[in-house]
Amino acid sequence: MIEILHGERETVIYDESLKIRAYLNVQEDSYPSHWQPSFEIIMPIQGNYEVTVNETQLLLAPGDTLLIPPGILHRIAKPTVDGSRYILLFDPDLFIQVPGMQNLYRAFLPYAFFPSAPENTPSDQNDMRSIISSIYQWNASNHRLRYAYIYSLLLNFLLEASRRFTPVGGSGTLIQEPSRDTADRLQNACRFIENNIAKDLHPAEIAEMCGFSESHFLRLFRQYTNMPFKKYVNNCRITSARYMLASNARASVTDVCLQCGFSSISTFNRLFKENVGHSPTEFRRLQRSYEWGHEE
Repeated sequence: MIEILHGERETVIYDESLKIRAYLNVQEDSYPSHWQPSFEIIMPIQGNYEVTVNETQLLLAPGDTLLIPPGILHRIAKPTVDGSRYILLFDPDLFIQVPGMQNLYRAFLPYAFFPSAPENTPSDQNDMRSIISSIYQWNASNHRLRYAYIYSLLLNFLLEASRRFTPVGGSGTLIQEPSRDTADRLQNACRFIENNIAKDLHPAEIAEMCGFSESHFLRLFRQYTNMPFKKYVNNCRITSARYMLASNARASVTDVCLQCGFSSISTFNRLFKENVGHSPTEFRRLQRSYEWGHEE
């Protein structure tokens, strides 16, 4: 359910006591391409659910879990049959004080898909399903400690998601590497890039850090992320820039450009407009007008 949509930007109306929104969605509507400054979790309970993330089409079956980071365009098709699904939105800044989670808003790029475990799977592998269900139930309760329970459950979900997360390719299916060790090293490379976007990032240095030759690293990296190294770096930087422009009114566009690792304001403006559809200045003006409830 989208309550406020300005262009492609959804404004999320959180619970007044915790920046979270949890509901059981049974509407038979389509939702147009949109993004929000929140994380969104979608988990079907009954019926399949078709979601397109950055033009990658995903079909979610009951028990599947999809985690969409802030700033990522996605759209939802009208269900072909009646069904229901949990939808949860939360502000990444909820966990900004938790060590190691300061960069949470770009930790699951471009999205994270967790398929449902088979019925005979040990219960510890079905934790994500039970966590989301519990969050919804606590959110609907009047217990005096419900916010504390919701916060702890959401933190547990993110830790479990981090443990299971593997970057995905353009088809929306998990990329299977020849060995777990190779996948781990490439995932560490992605994490390093995401946590160091303000620095000059050279593939030769990251390849050496991962124990690969540069050419071998670039080939594996492209296969693993479904995009070239430079594009992946720029996508991370643009995602961070969108977040900073929307959340930090005091930072100038030039400050955001430099803090996100761009040395040229013209390059930053060009790439930002190619990815977002607006210049950084226009994007910020739109965010302010939406928040104030009128166009400038």
